[in-house]
Amino acid sequence: MSGNAELDPQLLVRYLLGAASEEESARLDELSVTDEELAWRLRDAENDLLDAYARGDLSPDELRNFSAAYLASPARRHRAAFARALQNHQLGTAATEDPSRDTKRASSAKLSRTLVFRWLGSPAFAAVSMLLIAGATYLFVDNSRLRHQLQESERIQASLKAERARFETQLGTQQPHDIGSSLPSSKAVGALAVPSFFLRPSGRDAAGIPQLILPRGARNVRLSLKLEVNDFSRYQAMLLDPAGLHQLWRSAPGPAKTEGRERVFTFTVPGTMFAPGRYVFELNGLSTQSSPEPVGTFPFAVVVK
Repeated sequence: MSGNAELDPQLLVRYLLGAASEEESARLDELSVTDEELAWRLRDAENDLLDAYARGDLSPDELRNFSAAYLASPARRHRAAFARALQNHQLGTAATEDPSRDTKRASSAKLSRTLVFRWLGSPAFAAVSMLLIAGATYLFVDNSRLRHQLQESERIQASLKAERARFETQLGTQQPHDIGSSLPSSKAVGALAVPSFFLRPSGRDAAGIPQLILPRGARNVRLSLKLEVNDFSRYQAMLLDPAGLHQLWRSAPGPAKTEGRERVFTFTVPGTMFAPGRYVFELNGLSTQSSPEPVGTFPFAVVVK
């Protein structure tokens, strides 16, 4: 993936179907935002995919991935429904033609009828008008839905700001406690080990914020953040200062995983990011159709021994 011109069109299809590798998906997530040419290519690939779906040309594996990954988004379900309705209209129009005519004669007759219908205000022209009205109605409904989503996102952002203020007060008044009994133990002891910790969203521990005890010189730290809901195919964690105002580090986008009975987002942070003190992880849900949405905050304290 050294250049956009070298991107395999099949890779774009796999990405849209959720079948690309984690590395490929992360790279395309970034390029779809920063590279306008790639964004247009991705949009063309999505249109071709919708046409293939409407015609029934997808293979069983592609259809299964299309249903599981692409149709998981309400906006994409609307696009798929619109593509299928357009295809059905085209098939209905083609079915009214006389099949006994050869291709050239049928094309000529169809063109003649179309020209006459345009002048006389024929039913075909009325059908096209109805299709345009349906499209305008869809856009109106979709815009209303997007406005509702924007209002909901603003409400969540306001709630998170209030929660961050509460965290700041809590961090200033409470003493951190050792939650080693509720966290998986480190894989080994020493600086070369990878300490592993499990964090729950804020508000789950009334006694105080969690405390992560790290061995001195640890190169990496593995974190698993518990998901209250699992509404996104990919997530990204950001390490913030205690007030939640400054971003110190962020993870690569990735999918959630299952650990034991919990659904978590797991990632590895360089040990050099952690000095003794207090921090906050903010977890965002990612979608190719909208901006990142916050799904949880995880305050904690670091102790180095």
